[in-house]
Amino acid sequence: MSRILIFLILAGLSRNTLAQDKSYSAETLPGVLTEQADAVVRSESMTVELLALDRMETTFRQVLTVLNKRGDRHVRLAVAHNNDRQVQQIAARIFDASGRETDTFKKRDFQDASAVSGGTLYSDSRIMYLDYTPVAYPYTVEFTYQTRQGNTSPLPRWYFLGGYRVSTEKSSITMRWADPMLRPDVLERHLDTLKVDRLEAAGSLSYSVESIPAIRREPLSPSFREIAPMVYFRPVNFSYEGITGKATDWESLGEWMQTHMLRDRDQLPESTVRLAQGLVGGEADPIEKARIIYKYVQEHTRYISVQVGIGGIRPIEAAEVDRVKYGDCKGLSNYTRALLRAVGVPSYYVHVEAGARKFDFEPEFPDLAQGNHAILAIPDGDQLHWIDCTSQTLPFGYLGDFTDDRLAHVMSPGGGNLVRTPVYADTLNSQETLADIVLDGDGNLKAGIRIQTRGTQYGDHYSLATRTPRELSEHYRRSWGHLANLQLLASDFGNDRREVAFTEELSIAADHYARVMGERMFLSVNPLNRIDYVPDGLRERKLPFEVVRGYRDKESYRVALPDGYRPEALPEPKYLQTDFGAYEMAVEYLPEVHQLHFTREIVIRGGVFPAATFEAYREFRKEIARSESAQAVLIKTKT
Repeated sequence: MSRILIFLILAGLSRNTLAQDKSYSAETLPGVLTEQADAVVRSESMTVELLALDRMETTFRQVLTVLNKRGDRHVRLAVAHNNDRQVQQIAARIFDASGRETDTFKKRDFQDASAVSGGTLYSDSRIMYLDYTPVAYPYTVEFTYQTRQGNTSPLPRWYFLGGYRVSTEKSSITMRWADPMLRPDVLERHLDTLKVDRLEAAGSLSYSVESIPAIRREPLSPSFREIAPMVYFRPVNFSYEGITGKATDWESLGEWMQTHMLRDRDQLPESTVRLAQGLVGGEADPIEKARIIYKYVQEHTRYISVQVGIGGIRPIEAAEVDRVKYGDCKGLSNYTRALLRAVGVPSYYVHVEAGARKFDFEPEFPDLAQGNHAILAIPDGDQLHWIDCTSQTLPFGYLGDFTDDRLAHVMSPGGGNLVRTPVYADTLNSQETLADIVLDGDGNLKAGIRIQTRGTQYGDHYSLATRTPRELSEHYRRSWGHLANLQLLASDFGNDRREVAFTEELSIAADHYARVMGERMFLSVNPLNRIDYVPDGLRERKLPFEVVRGYRDKESYRVALPDGYRPEALPEPKYLQTDFGAYEMAVEYLPEVHQLHFTREIVIRGGVFPAATFEAYREFRKEIARSESAQAVLIKTKT
C-alpha cells in the first residue's frame, strides 16, 4: 500500500474522529437525567461582562440533547437584537444520537426578521433565528452566540432548569465587572435543595451546578417559575439609551422612568387636544371624562403586540401614535395618558407582569427587567381605576385575569411604588344560571336559559356577543357536550359594561336527554353546567398544587315533567365544606306545578396548597363529580 493511500486513510479516520464527539452522545447520558425528561441540558453557560457603565458583552453556549418530539420545545435557536444590541457571533451545530456532527450553521444561515408584525414603529426590534427540523431522535444541538450592547440594564435572569421535563447536566453563570460601582445585586431563588458552587472574587461572581434531575409536571402544578432554581441580577448603576441611572428602590427607579423615559412623550397636536376636549364637552367628573377618552382610544386605535423589553421601555411619542393610530402597550398607554392630560385627568403609567399566572414585582429588588406589559392607573380619591389600553373591548376599569392581583410598578408623582392590581375574590368570579326546562314523554328537552357572569368569568364569556351563529352553536355544543343533537334555537346577549356583567339569554332543544326504559324514565338532574373535573391521581405527589383562580357557580333549574310520569326516586341532598371550597346540591319535587327544582352552588377556593393535601382535594372533586351526575327516576303513573 502506498504511503499516499495510507495518509489518506489516516486523514479520513482523523476527520471521522473529530466529527464524532462522545461527550455529545445521547448514549452516555445517566439514567438520573433521562428519567421523566424530554430533553437534557448537557452544558449551559453564560458570561456577562460589564466593561463600563455603558458597555456590556454577553457570551452564551448551550448543548442540549433532545430525547423525543416533546423536547423540541426546549430548542431555542434565536437572539433578539436592535440598534443597541449587536450580535457579534452566532452559530449552531447538530449531532446525532451517537454524537456525530450532522449539520453546521453559521451566522449567514440564520434568518433576521422583525420582532414585530403589523407596523413599522418598532422596526429596529429584530430577531435572528434558525428554523431546524430534526430527522431523528435523540439529537443534540450546540448553540452559541456573543452580543455587545450599550444598555447595561436589564441584566439576565439565569434558570438552572429550563422548564418541566428537562434536566441539567451542567449549568453556570458568571458576572464580571470592571469597576466596583458596576457590581450587580443578586437575588437567589430555590437553590436550597441543590449543591451550588458560588464563587466570588474581586470583580466577578459565578454560580455553577451539576446533575439536576427533571421535574415532572403534575396535575395543577404551579408555574415553573414559582419552583425553578434561578438567580436574578440587577444593576444598581446603569445606562439605558445613553442615559445613566441609579436604582436604589422602586421610588427612585420610578422617578428615573418619568424623568427620562416618559417626560415630553405625551405631547399631542393642538387639533387632537381640541378633539379630546370636545369629546368630554361639559362633563365635570374626572372618571366620566376618562371613560369617554378610553372609549375613543378603543374605537380609533389598534394594538400591536410588543412586550416591554423587546421594543424597549421608552414609549413611542403620543403624537406619532395619534398619527398612525396603532401602538404597542407602551405606546397606547402613553397615548391615552396624553389624551387624559389634555382633558385635565391625571393618570399614572404602570409596568406589570401580565399573563394568566400571577407574578409580583420583587419589593426589595427594583429592576427594569420586571414587567412585560404597560397599563394605566387613574387616581380617584384614595382609590385607583385601572385600564388596559391595548384592549378594544374590555370595559373601563376591568383588567380581567391578564393583570389582576399582582404587585405592579405605578409611576406616581414623586417617583413610584408597588401597588397591587384589583383582586377578583373567589365568590365574585361568578356564574349564575337559571333555566326553565320542559321534558317530553320521549326524553327530549327544550329549555330557556339565562346565564350571568361577573369577575374573571365575565372575561371568559363577553366575546360571545361577537360570534357568528355557527360559532355560537359550536360553543354551546362543546360546553354541553352531554346533550345529544343540541340545537341553539335563539340567543340574545346583554353586556353591562358599567356593572361588568354579561348575560346570555338562550333557547335550546336536545334529543333523548332522559332515557326511557319500560315504565321508567332516568334523567340527570343537572342537564347544563356540570362541574365534573377530577385531577388525575399520583402515586406520590411531590409538588404543591395551585388553583390559580377560584370561582362561584350557582344554578337553579325547574324541570317540567311529562304528563303520565311521577318521581319515584330523587338524589339525596349533598353538602360539602372543605379547605378547598364548598358544595351544596338539592332536588325537590313541586307537585303543585309537576316540576323538579334543582339547586346547586359551588365555591372553589383559589390558592396554593401543600402536596400532602392533594388526595383530599381529589376526594372533594370526586364527591362533586358524583353528585353532578346524580339521576332522578320517574315512573309512569297508573291510569
